[in-house]
This record gives sequence, C-alpha cells and structure tokens, in this order.
Amino acid sequence: MQVRCLGPMVIETGRREVVVRSSLRARVLVALVVNAGDLVSRECLVDEVWPSDPPAGAMGSLHAHVSRLRRDLARWGVGDRIDVAAEQGGYRLRMTGIGLDVEEYEGLAATAHRRRRTAASEVPELARAALRLWRGEPFEGLDLGLRGHLARARLQESRMALFEALVDTALTSGRHQEVVAELRELTMVFPFREKFHEQLMVALYRCGRQVEAVQAFHGHRERISRELGLEPSPALRRRMTEILRHDPALWQAG
Repeated sequence: MQVRCLGPMVIETGRREVVVRSSLRARVLVALVVNAGDLVSRECLVDEVWPSDPPAGAMGSLHAHVSRLRRDLARWGVGDRIDVAAEQGGYRLRMTGIGLDVEEYEGLAATAHRRRRTAASEVPELARAALRLWRGEPFEGLDLGLRGHLARARLQESRMALFEALVDTALTSGRHQEVVAELRELTMVFPFREKFHEQLMVALYRCGRQVEAVQAFHGHRERISRELGLEPSPALRRRMTEILRHDPALWQAG
C-alpha cells in the first residue's frame, strides 16, 4: 500500500487505486500528509481550507471535514492503515504499513547528494531511482491551500536540484556526451533554470560543438529578454566568454 503524491494524488490499496479529487477535505489530507507524523494545529488547518475568508464556525466545519475524510479513508479500504487522530490542539496523521513516495524520493535524493562527496559513481543510480518516482507535478490537479502550495514548490525545487547534481556528476566524470540530449529537454521543460543552460553550454563545448554552445547561450538570452525583460546572469555571461576563448576552465566545470 502506498500514498503517491509526485503526480496526481493516488492511494494504492493493493486491490485498487483511488485518485484523490479536489475538495476541502482533500486540502486537509494534503496538509496532514506533508506533515505526516507531526501534529498540525486546528488553526493551521482552518487557514489551509479557507486561506482568505474562513466561515463563521470554522472550527466546527473543520471537524466535519475531518469526519468526512475518515469516512473516505474507510470507504477506500485504508481506514485501518491511515488514521487521522484528534489530539489536544490539532490533528496528527498516522500511517501504518503505508509507503509515501515523497519520503522515498527525499531519502534517495538526500543519499545521492551525500554520495557526491564520498562515492560519486553511485550518484546516477540513486538520482535516477529518485526521479523515476515522479509522475507529474506534485498533487497534480488538486486545488491546494498554503501548505500544499509550499510543499509543491519545495519538491519541484528539490527535483531540479537533483537533476543539476546528476548532470554535474556526469560532467565531472567526463560523460558530457551522455547528457546533451537530456539537457536539451531540461532547458525546454525548465526554460528559466539558468543552471541547465550553463550545463548544456559546457557539455556541447566539450563535445567539440562550440557553435551550438554559443547558439544555446543566445537562444536563452533572447527568450528571457523577450519574456522577462532580463539579461543572463554575470556567471552565465562569464561562461560564454570562456567558450569563446577556449578557456581550460571549461574542462574543470561540473
């Protein structure tokens, strides 16, 4: 059994998959899941469910939504494994024999980052295992409250940082040819993540494709100028200068 959040929120019961749909009690569930095991105050949950204009009697309404959530969990066949426990001041989510893909991802990602310093050859397998857990945007399709939005943003940032670490490891170990195609895709999916553009420029240069490296820089520059009214960072402009000068530092980048 597993709760999967790295994409549409799905509860796998062993016999079926239940896709969690947008509702006020789904906001409660997300807030509890992203703080699994920790007490979440009633005040925080009220803010999660009604971020701008809580109704009169919000605490009573929150209790009603929690009761409906418990009935949902029982109907889905996991009521004995996922418990929304009322405690002094709030609610705590307890899961027994239920995996959480976010916890699995974060464990693998943290290990991958640590291995960069001690056993870099293990990073690709760890990082790719973590990234394979993603099925889309975290909590995709759900109308989230503040905690849900913060969790989504934190996970998305973590994912991009893991991609960066994976590519840096490849560049450091001289596997620049292997990552060019993936970097092309990353710069299209995350067009304003400047690190991916820098990594692509370095990888192309090391492959003997200096013209394409220069084109990658100018393509990025034109896009952010047109869409954001910005210029590339000083760091990226320095990397461009290094490419034009065939600077030996490009072979140490990564």
